[in-house]
Amino acid sequence: MISFHVPLTSETERMADNSFFSGLKKKPIIINSSRGKIIDLEALATGLEKGLVSGACLDVLPNEKLASYSDKEKQLLDHLLSMPQVLNDKLVGDKVRNITSAENKLFYTQYYTLLTQAVNMTNSMIKPKRAR
Repeated sequence: MISFHVPLTSETERMADNSFFSGLKKKPIIINSSRGKIIDLEALATGLEKGLVSGACLDVLPNEKLASYSDKEKQLLDHLLSMPQVLNDKLVGDKVRNITSAENKLFYTQYYTLLTQAVNMTNSMIKPKRAR
């Protein structure tokens, strides 16, 4: 699993591009809960189609204003969301479509289980600062 937690800067924009996906040695699940423009969605779709990536969980999209999508953006998003191994977070999913396939529901459940474990592990590693 690769989970992105970075701010959007000129260095991080489209950091997950074709080169990134082609260089992966394992077939991870990609999670983006930071900024939508961190992941190049066309490159992600290609990575999924080529089997370089096992799945994707998208909490954010490069363009959150769905009403302003170009035809190309709509087609790409529709293509990604039609893949059983791609999920949106509930916030995005409510805007775009309901999760209906059994495969998506299973993957969605597994994603939240993994994400909860990752957050719990990270929280246990953080040492709180003591008040002075």
